[in-house]
Amino acid sequence: MRGFALLARRLLQTAGAHGRILLTAGVILAAARANATNTNDPLAQLLAATFKISGHESSATCFLLQPPATAGWSNGAAILITAAHALAEFPGAECRLVLRSSQGEGGWLRHEVSLPIRTGDQPRWVRLPDADVAALRWTVPAGVTCHPLPYERLARPADFTNGRVALGGDAWIFSFPAQLEANDAGLPVLRHGAVSSLPLAPLGKHGTFLVDFATFGGDSGAPVLLYDRGRPEVPALVAGVVLGLHRQTDKVTMPFEERTVHHPLGLAFAAHADVVRRTVDLLLK
Repeated sequence: MRGFALLARRLLQTAGAHGRILLTAGVILAAARANATNTNDPLAQLLAATFKISGHESSATCFLLQPPATAGWSNGAAILITAAHALAEFPGAECRLVLRSSQGEGGWLRHEVSLPIRTGDQPRWVRLPDADVAALRWTVPAGVTCHPLPYERLARPADFTNGRVALGGDAWIFSFPAQLEANDAGLPVLRHGAVSSLPLAPLGKHGTFLVDFATFGGDSGAPVLLYDRGRPEVPALVAGVVLGLHRQTDKVTMPFEERTVHHPLGLAFAAHADVVRRTVDLLLK
């Protein structure tokens, strides 16, 4: 646990520099402990399925899903989910995926591997024409600590109308803001926010909702987990995928200078989970 205590201290220092990047050291430590002991804690499961991907100069966040039972995929095959614009911006046929392995007694080892994303000029990922979510089939390599989330963890359309996904609901996001890794083991940074809008029915016409947390480059592709830690009996749901941030843009013109200033609003917009489901359906065809 010494390594995780160091992780918590570093993350608390980061919170001062980046605003609301971290809620508490206790949350990270609890998730790390749970992950090490393979419990069913939703934050531990989210941690174990969330990773960093990077291209030449930019990065994003991705998470892994178990394929649905009907897919018939072999053991080790997983579905990688991220923002489509992130993969499109990475040059070349490959990007880098930051994995990790558990070394026992709380220790972790960082592994950076190649992730094929194109065959020639053709993308290996799929996306819907009107959505910014990408799905890619990937085989988990041996020797890494990686536990894809159950496919059933994705929220269903009914969850957005029956109160399971509600305004003000606790939202938890593991990601890599501004390319930041929580420590030299490649762990993601945990942040906490709230659902600040809901998709309007029908979901097919309203593909995004808002989450109240400070967003940076590198957060795209992060899963948004709805989980009330005060009600552990209520199953946690992945409600969506972070796509970007909202900002106000001001342009100032002076006799000898023109300036454009962007002010982040502390709001992320996310694709709802049904977009992920439909994207996965496209991958499985």
